[in-house]
Amino acid sequence: MEAPCMSVKFPEKSGRIQLEGVEFSNNVEHLKGIVADKISLGTSQFDLIFCGRCLRDENSLQSYGIKPGVTVHALRKKETEPVMEAEPMDEAGIQQLLTALHAALINPTQRNTVLKILTNREMLDNVIVATPCLQTDPQALAMLQDPELLIQLADPKMVHKIVKAHPALGQAALQLAAAVNEESANERGAAGSDDEMETDAAPSRPQRSQQSTGTQTITSAQLSAALATAGVSGNQPSTSSGRGAAPRRLITVDLFSQAMAQAMASTGQTAERSAQLQAQLQQLREMGITDDRRSIRALQATDGDVQAALELIFDGSV
Repeated sequence: MEAPCMSVKFPEKSGRIQLEGVEFSNNVEHLKGIVADKISLGTSQFDLIFCGRCLRDENSLQSYGIKPGVTVHALRKKETEPVMEAEPMDEAGIQQLLTALHAALINPTQRNTVLKILTNREMLDNVIVATPCLQTDPQALAMLQDPELLIQLADPKMVHKIVKAHPALGQAALQLAAAVNEESANERGAAGSDDEMETDAAPSRPQRSQQSTGTQTITSAQLSAALATAGVSGNQPSTSSGRGAAPRRLITVDLFSQAMAQAMASTGQTAERSAQLQAQLQQLREMGITDDRRSIRALQATDGDVQAALELIFDGSV
């Protein structure tokens, strides 16, 4: 007498898997344990289907009409994607949001760009894709697409309440402000501004100094300035016979060391300013301002004030 057998069809394997010695009085859970070993999956990772019905673990095989010779299908379960939740904004993030929204919505020169983005499905989708947590907050998604509702978010009296209830909206609004800045920059580039063309053609000498990570060098100007501070002229004649001529100091070892120390201190201050500038540029990049040249001009005009520089950039003043 042949042992009862049945087959299992798994789409990810070719052919059918033959199972022998199956007890059809057992429950589905027992069969799933056997099939799991054959297809190298956990019992919770697939379902068994027979005649269009999903088999429940606690029911017997006989209750579904399964008998020798039949084929049961095994289907991998679809993995559920983790739900992304927006992180709450701190006070610094809220101030950054207010500045960005004020420049993008209150400023008439930028508001037309906002309307252009919100009415362009592709551009709006890019903003939404950059903020996946919007998918779990339909109210925030609706507010993002309504300029009049977004203006309420730019109200300092309302922003804390709205962002606390819909943190995804705050992040999406920052993405929108960045998109507005990028679109405005593209429009200015298309207009062929002479200033932009000259900036693009400028040599990359500042980048060279920023990328240098080796030993700091002292320029001749820095050394001359240090020697002058020490009371030594860098251009001494070999002879001097004038009555009123002041005696010149000789460059001793100690004097030269003092001048070198002053020159090195000057170089250290330059490196510190460069590091501070890089930190400010990174902060602007995180806000969506990717044009470093414009950012540098704005930071120079505002003496390193990031918020004021952001307003200048959105206003198109730099």
